[in-house]
Amino acid sequence: EILIGLVGSEMCIRDRVSVMEDLEVRFSKKDLVGFGLIYFVFAILCVVMFIIGYNFALSLIFAIFLLVTSIMVILSTCLFRIRVIGDNFKVRTKFGQKYEFSISEIQKIKYIKHNNIKRGPQYALVITAGNKELELNKQMEGFDIMVEYLLKKYADGKIDNKVMSKYCKNSLSKINI
Repeated sequence: EILIGLVGSEMCIRDRVSVMEDLEVRFSKKDLVGFGLIYFVFAILCVVMFIIGYNFALSLIFAIFLLVTSIMVILSTCLFRIRVIGDNFKVRTKFGQKYEFSISEIQKIKYIKHNNIKRGPQYALVITAGNKELELNKQMEGFDIMVEYLLKKYADGKIDNKVMSKYCKNSLSKINI
């Protein structure tokens, strides 16, 4: 029984390492639920404005604004993706633009805090490579695995000590406990 347990745990560790060699970070589709509810309320308001004949031009402008805003939010949430395969990062931005860089091209990794009045402090990981700056929010799917991946590459010496400060390393280590 002990032998089976040890083999099973070894397989979990090996599987975790292989996941870290092919990982993905993206916005959660669950984030769209809150937006959808707000959009629904405003869409109903817009329909009511049309029905009661309240300033048709203003109603039309409001409807167009809602439509354009919703398309932008949905597309940016669905399009953004970071895929890491081995030491290569493939990025698709919120606007669908694609670029790639390798782990050796990373110039800076920062862990920052944004103060959000409504939700309190929001933490993000900022990776700078070349002239591109990539910001990953802690709420994103795959964020924890990306942190684990970066810490592993830092420990293996693939990420230079100058790229990640001790404060950043310690902060990221606390996330991953």
